[in-house]
Amino acid sequence: MDLLAYKNSMQNLPMPTIGQTEKFIDFVANNHSWYKHLPEERLEPFIFYLDPNAGKLLERIEERENFNNKKHYYFKEMSSPNYQTSYGTWQYYTNRYSVNFIPNSDGSISDTRPLIGLNIINIEGEAIEIPEEVINHGKFMMSLFLHKRAFENAHNYSDENGISFAENHKIIISELKQHLSSFLNFIYNKQYVIFKK
Repeated sequence: MDLLAYKNSMQNLPMPTIGQTEKFIDFVANNHSWYKHLPEERLEPFIFYLDPNAGKLLERIEERENFNNKKHYYFKEMSSPNYQTSYGTWQYYTNRYSVNFIPNSDGSISDTRPLIGLNIINIEGEAIEIPEEVINHGKFMMSLFLHKRAFENAHNYSDENGISFAENHKIIISELKQHLSSFLNFIYNKQYVIFKK
């Protein structure tokens, strides 16, 4: 998939709203115990992108001989019926978290990112690589201060520069809002409302 095809496919879907984007940032900030997995310095790349299958359950993976033994991925309903209502089509990828590969009771898998990687699954079920330009525009360097529950109110602790942990968290969230706004401008070719810092 080239950049134009990716943009066209995303532009056929509703652009995430400010509210959905803010909820998504909150979701990412609390999705894992980031203070256990990320360094104090902003050295860890997170890739943010749009995925029409965000929030869907991966029902099964098939290898089909008539397609050169390529894997085909089949989705069903949302893992949470409210995922795209809450977060739009936002998705993120990092290799710095623990992954549970245990299927649900019906055999489906809720978090498909570790299996699919930086790919979009097309309507035929084939994994198509996300264009390099999208990955580059989506890349955001992260640190352990992403974790909201650990640092949002940690005013009494400071880093080596004297900046409180709570302020470090606030800075990352503010910069991430600007970054995602810029990403949407890039994908939708129009000025997205910039978040207040």
